[in-house]
Amino acid sequence: MNYRFVVTGGPGGGKTTLLSSLSERGYSFAPESARKIIKERLAAGLLPRPEPVSFAHEVLRADIEKYRNIGANNRPTFFDRSVLDALHSKAKSAASLCFLGVGDLRALFTKRSSSNEQMGAFKFL
Repeated sequence: MNYRFVVTGGPGGGKTTLLSSLSERGYSFAPESARKIIKERLAAGLLPRPEPVSFAHEVLRADIEKYRNIGANNRPTFFDRSVLDALHSKAKSAASLCFLGVGDLRALFTKRSSSNEQMGAFKFL
């Protein structure tokens, strides 16, 4: 069974606060990729964000990698935002529409991990 859950919403909605509280109670959670990228850029002496399309692409890449690395397990894992948030941000930043077919989404979410386990889809809250 897949126990991956996404908490998504606008800025300042309480997602990270909720997830931090769950983490304090022993639940696993994957932090928002954009925050990590901004911290890394600032530590390297760079501006917090590159131009919007590049930043959105970097967040998308990090979200996909994070999803694949966590893998399926028998314990709930909560994600602070998701690949779909990054795709939306990328499409919005590029001032274009993002068209993904069902096959594209299926391919994205069913890549096999190195241990050859199928990785299922997210549950959105």
